[in-house]
Amino acid sequence: MPSSIQMRGAIVAPLSRQSDTPEPPTRVMPHDTHLAAAAVGLTSAQLDALTAALTASSTFLAFTGKHGGPDGYRPTLRPDRDPRNATLADAYDVARQAQNDPRRAYRG
Repeated sequence: MPSSIQMRGAIVAPLSRQSDTPEPPTRVMPHDTHLAAAAVGLTSAQLDALTAALTASSTFLAFTGKHGGPDGYRPTLRPDRDPRNATLADAYDVARQAQNDPRRAYRG
C-alpha cells in the first residue's frame, strides 16, 4: 500500500506507486501549482506572489517549469535566511512529488 506525506494538514500524492517501474518526471502543470499551494495553506495567487518575492520568477509555474527537464537542477531555498523559503521549498517538493520527480529543494 502506498504511503503518503502530510504537510500542514493536507495529504498529498503517494510517495510510491503500485508499479515497480517508476514513471518519468513530467513538467509542472497548473494543477500542480494548485496542489502545491493547498499543501502549504496558500492560494495559487499567494504562492505566485511568494515565488515572485523570493525568486527571479514571476509565478510558481515559471519557477518550477523552466527547470522541468532531467538536468538534475533543484533550487536552494534557505529558511535560515528568510523563513518564507521553507514554505516555498515545501510547495516545490509537493509539485515535484506530484510529477513522480525525485528532486526536492535544497534547504542548506
